[in-house]
Amino acid sequence: MLAGAPETSCSRLHWTTSSCRMALLGLCALALPFAVGSVTVSAPGRRHGAPPSSVTVGSLVQRLQRGALGGNASRHLEAITGLGEQLTLDSWLSTGPEALQALKTKFFSKEEVKVKLHAACPWDADCPFSQGATLFCGALRSAASDGKLGDMALLESMVDATLMSTRFYGVDTVTQGALIMKFDREEQWASRILPAASSASSAAFEGLRQRAVKKPDFQELVSGICDEMQAVRPQCPSRASEGLLCQALGQAAAVSVGAQGACSRLVEVVLAA
Repeated sequence: MLAGAPETSCSRLHWTTSSCRMALLGLCALALPFAVGSVTVSAPGRRHGAPPSSVTVGSLVQRLQRGALGGNASRHLEAITGLGEQLTLDSWLSTGPEALQALKTKFFSKEEVKVKLHAACPWDADCPFSQGATLFCGALRSAASDGKLGDMALLESMVDATLMSTRFYGVDTVTQGALIMKFDREEQWASRILPAASSASSAAFEGLRQRAVKKPDFQELVSGICDEMQAVRPQCPSRASEGLLCQALGQAAAVSVGAQGACSRLVEVVLAA
């Protein structure tokens, strides 16, 4: 998200029909950063050891989303693996739909979140990223399950709209695949901060989750991520499902109650852990 851009929020508007509700994402979500044509998938010329900028990572994501490698499965998997190697927590914040970006940026700027991650990750350099992504998604699930992210029916309609949208307004399957390639150990996907009990879902949210993941559109997104990488990442389908639902839920929450409001409720979950 561009610095100084106003916070995307539709919470002040009064919507009276389901069709208007479904239009929220189209009104509030903006396109991902434009691709920089001169940047190649292998990112030549980047100084050894220098962290990639969010612009560079965003450009690689855009190229892969556009199918720059054609139908070459081995080259595509190689490129996804390379993208995973370049991803950092900072560059990951700038991926996905804009309302989701705003929520992630606000969440990870909170001192309470930084303190929790520092305590959980005293040594491992990759730990703040893997644990941060896991914490963000876990806090979203807990907040939604507790009814903190607004009306469940409206939330579900926004989740569905995000999952069915095209790349500018929908979930980012390329980055999700890169995360799965980057974090290859089971412990990297288990939260050291949120207790297992906090991930338990209410019946209402569990219904939302099950309906979403069973839809053909959702399964097609998962297959698009995992068909090429499942041989090397057997847990890909479950990781992809969790990540895609997290993206859609984060986008829906940021639009439904505003990025600031959603962030405050996620921080409440973190502080209660």
